[in-house]
Parts: sequence; C-alpha cells; structure tokens
Amino acid sequence: MTVIDIFAPTTIKLRIELKKRTDGLPYPGLPEQVMAALTRRRMLERSIVTSFQLDVVCAAAAHGPARGHVYLISPDLEEREGLDAIIGVANARGIPMLAIRQNSLDAAKIDRIRAAGLGIGAWAVNELSAMDRMLALGVDVFTTDRPDLALERAKVIGARDH
Repeated sequence: MTVIDIFAPTTIKLRIELKKRTDGLPYPGLPEQVMAALTRRRMLERSIVTSFQLDVVCAAAAHGPARGHVYLISPDLEEREGLDAIIGVANARGIPMLAIRQNSLDAAKIDRIRAAGLGIGAWAVNELSAMDRMLALGVDVFTTDRPDLALERAKVIGARDH
C-alpha cells in the first residue's frame, strides 16, 4: 500500500515532497514516476508536489496541473540568491508558489511575492505561536510536523468564526 492508496478514497488534498538522495542529487525519474502514479489513481488534480530542488519541481510541473507545484526555498538559497532572483526564476519556469521557512517570513516578503503573481506558503510551522503568526500574515498554506496542533487551532478559529 502506498500513501496514494491511503488518500485516494478521501477528499483530503495530498501534499508530496520529493526529496533528494543522501548525496544531494535527485532520484532519477522520480518526478515522472510520482506524477504517473498520481494520474493512474486519479489523484493528480488533488495533489500538490513540492521540492527544494527547482529542476524536480519543474519536471513534476511538466506532467501535471501548474497550480499543484511548490518550490520550497531554504534559508541558504534565499541568502545566496536573494528573494528577487528566486521570484524571477519561479516566474520564468512557471512555478506558481513559493514556500519559505516560517521564521524568515514577514509581511514585506509576502507582499513582494504576491506582487509578482505567486502564491506563498510556509514550512516548519510546528508551534501554535508560529501557526498563529502565519495565519495573521495570510499565507496561502503552511506545512507542519504537528497536524494535531494545526487541527486544534482550526477548531478554535472555526468556533470564533461562527
């Protein structure tokens, strides 16, 4: 059984991060294999593929809907290349969303990314205070290693909104 099999009978959107090998190189053919598996299971439209590797994101994007791909930005890459260069590459390569580590996101960065026509996500959102900050900043999505806390926060927000 694969993770795709687990999610297929649900209405939950599947988010898949394509990782690199231990030597830092991409797994040959991985994006194509994942996209083919998603297509076979009719999960492509409800899946989002993410990676810290631009070429991997682009390879996945070539085999699926453009809205379902996210370029994960490491703090090292952002420092080395600069946010404007990363935005330019994302737009040039047709990547619709960037995701930045939550502790380096602020309103000014989000405004720059949105002004360029890109969506914005956050990763490593693992504490309630970080979740609250990302919600206040209005990110489109965030990833967490603590879904229990995110669900708890969602219940509180849902109760406030009713």
